[in-house]
Amino acid sequence: MWLGGDDDETAYISQTLTLPGGATTLRFWHWIESEDLCGYDFAWVRINNISLLTIDLCSDNNTTGWVARTVNISAYAGQTVSLQFRVEN
Repeated sequence: MWLGGDDDETAYISQTLTLPGGATTLRFWHWIESEDLCGYDFAWVRINNISLLTIDLCSDNNTTGWVARTVNISAYAGQTVSLQFRVEN
C-alpha cells in the first residue's frame, strides 16, 4: 500500500480466509522508503483485529528494496479469520 505523504492517512487491505491446520506461517514482502522520523507512521499485520506485527515506517527502517517477512500464525490454524494489512501516518 502506498501512503502518498498526506497527514492522517489510513489504508488497508483485508481478506477472510480459512487457514490450514498445524503450524502455519504467513510470509509477505514489503518495501519501506521514507523520509520521516520514527514513531509517527506504522504498518500492522492483523488477524481478527489483533496486531501480530507492527512496523515503524521511518527512514531508519528503509529497506532499499523488497524484503520478505514472516509471522507465526499457528494460534489461528484451522480457523476462518480476517487477515488485514494496515498502514497509517
